[in-house]
Amino acid sequence: MDVAELYYDFTPELIEKWEAVLKENPDAVWNENRMADILPFIRAVMPRIGRNQSLLGLSLISIRGQVDDIEGAVRYGLEPLLTYGILKPEEAVEIVEWYRRTVPGDPSTVRGYSKNFQVGGVGYEMWADCYAGCRDLNLRRSKQ
Repeated sequence: MDVAELYYDFTPELIEKWEAVLKENPDAVWNENRMADILPFIRAVMPRIGRNQSLLGLSLISIRGQVDDIEGAVRYGLEPLLTYGILKPEEAVEIVEWYRRTVPGDPSTVRGYSKNFQVGGVGYEMWADCYAGCRDLNLRRSKQ
């Protein structure tokens, strides 16, 4: 499997659709997230998200089961976060290692890396978790 198959691209056309929805309804929700809260992050940083999505946040990376090239799959998802400067290279290594050692369903590996940061003056929380057979790196607007 090509690692890109684990992701869904945020094309300019899709972003335009989200913007149109927000004009109609500023409180519109997508997958338990206010679209207005996560669109600035997507527009500025993230050209893709995980094909599987969590109810706990926007899944930037979501891997269900085993993947032959786990490191390549995770690094592909982390690339925009490194480019934008949200992650440092050593943080990316920490996240890749968490994905390598995590076993879906093992309660000792449920929670991994977490970080709070800002993009365009908006605060976000990003965290890795393992839930319902998926290993995710999720994002949501921070509550602070």
